[in-house]
Parts: sequence; structure tokens; C-alpha cells
Amino acid sequence: MLQFYNTYKVTKYLIIWVFIIFTSCNIFNKNDENNNNIIKKKRVENNVIKRSEQNAERGLTLFGKKSEDTKLGNSNVMWRATLDVLDIFPMSYASFSGGIISTDWYSSEVSNDSIKVEVRFLSSEVKVSSVKVTSYKKKCLSTNNCKIIKMEEGFNKKIHSEIFKKITSLNIDKETN
Repeated sequence: MLQFYNTYKVTKYLIIWVFIIFTSCNIFNKNDENNNNIIKKKRVENNVIKRSEQNAERGLTLFGKKSEDTKLGNSNVMWRATLDVLDIFPMSYASFSGGIISTDWYSSEVSNDSIKVEVRFLSSEVKVSSVKVTSYKKKCLSTNNCKIIKMEEGFNKKIHSEIFKKITSLNIDKETN
């Protein structure tokens, strides 16, 4: 009886150890979370590589399709019209790729007030919503006492409508030539 008890005990431990070894090796479950994560990572990496190759072929685009963005600044109608309208102001910053034109402070000889205009291009499509005009007014009472305030929307709308009038005239000129 003692011999049977020892054999029973040994076989019991042996079965437990075999079970532990097989479960730790993950032989029973081949589709575990680790394998799924590896598959997901490979799929995502392929998409990243594919997108980067497409972007490398296409180039950097900010405002839509490449065919529209490869044009120089002078051939874009909105850009040219805005530069024509803001011709009286000294330019501080103009970036076609960034889609912004900013003037320097402008004042007439009669007044102590200065005006600054900023035009942002939100899209390369010729639409009213593609252009945003913001302007500022600097009032100086003395050389050290200046106050900058945002101009009223009426002035911004006037500049905005002048830009689109110029766009219309440039498009008409383009069609007639």
C-alpha cells in the first residue's frame, strides 16, 4: 500500500508539471493576443509605409490637389487679387505655401493712427469662405502710449469684397485673352 501511495503521488506531481509546461509554452492556444498584436502592427506599418510613399510621390500639399498647388503664387487668382488690393500697404510677410499675407503698419501723413491687415487663405478654391480678412488699428496718443484694437467687421468686409471684385476682373481678363 505504501508503494501504491508513492507511485500515485509521483504520477500526480508528474501530471501537474506536464500541465504547467504545456500551458506556459502556449502550445494549446496559437491565436493569442500577442500573435494578434503582431498581425495588427504589421498591417499598420504597411499602411504607414504606403501613405509615406504616396506623399513622397505627391509632394507637400497644403490647399488641395497637387495640380493646383504647383502653380506659382502669381498664377493663383486669389493670391494675385489680394496682392493687387493690398498694393497701397507695405508688405510685412507673404507666404504662398503658408496661405497668409500680412501687411506692415500703415499710416497716412495726416493721422497718428496706423492700420495693419492680415489675409488668410483657408482653401485654394475660389469661394467667399476661402479668404479671411483681419485688420488692426493702432492709436498712438504719444510716442510711448499706443493702443492696438481690432478693426470693425465693416472694414474687413470691404477689403474682402474688394479682393473678390478683383478676382472677378482677373478671371474676365483671363477668359478674354
